[in-house]
Amino acid sequence: GTENVAAAVGAAAALEAATSELPGREPQWRAAVEALEAGLADLFPGLVVHGAGAPRVANTSCVGLPVALRDLLLVRLDDLGLRASPGAACAAGSAQPSHVLAAMGVPPAALGRALRFSFGPGQGLAQARDALGRLARALGDLRRAGLA
Repeated sequence: GTENVAAAVGAAAALEAATSELPGREPQWRAAVEALEAGLADLFPGLVVHGAGAPRVANTSCVGLPVALRDLLLVRLDDLGLRASPGAACAAGSAQPSHVLAAMGVPPAALGRALRFSFGPGQGLAQARDALGRLARALGDLRRAGLA
């Protein structure tokens, strides 16, 4: 068939525009991730930050909860308008634990406690603080219901 040259040129231009903005966004994302992880550690003593101390993408945090309440927490967070994911992005939509987290040395028992947050364009500290407020509310709701 005929190659769709216009679409290929358009995709290349969009990719170039998107990647040219990344260096300017990284500092705000790193600050947001650091604030989120610090706040999560306060909410969940014993929290593990997967990949801490290693090079990581600036806008994403994957943590391991110290207790097995991830699925309940995800449902409550969704009710509160905060989206999070159960583990690494490469396992999204799969019922299987993340093979990437397993390869990183996350113990099998902890794979079901992974929680991932990502920040997008225009997001930073304000969104991290908002997320922490919603997380605190969700955790409080679960505790009051005797589920956490």
